[in-house]
Amino acid sequence: MGADLYLIQKNKKADYRNNSKENYYRDSYNDWNLLWKFGLDYWVWFKKLLNKDGILTPQKAQEVLDTLFAKEDIFNKNIESLPKDDQTYFEAKYVELRTFLSKAVSSDGVDCSI
Repeated sequence: MGADLYLIQKNKKADYRNNSKENYYRDSYNDWNLLWKFGLDYWVWFKKLLNKDGILTPQKAQEVLDTLFAKEDIFNKNIESLPKDDQTYFEAKYVELRTFLSKAVSSDGVDCSI
């Protein structure tokens, strides 16, 4: 189980749910969950940002980016006691999410299965 986020690009003929790395982001619901390291979650905080169709609009994607940036101190504190390999994992996962959300800001939104 996890949060599955799909970048919507209506101008592309291919199905945007094709799970290609550039159009897809996944965060597991376990100890490897990135949002938890920011003190956030998908069920309350993230869900309230979605529209009635479960879409994160480009404007809300920017809001997520802004919130993550504002909470980087919490993220860093939460990973500092982890083994170096785990810290590296979460740092890379954060870069991956920021890259994904940056694309979402100039897309048709993000279809979210949480």
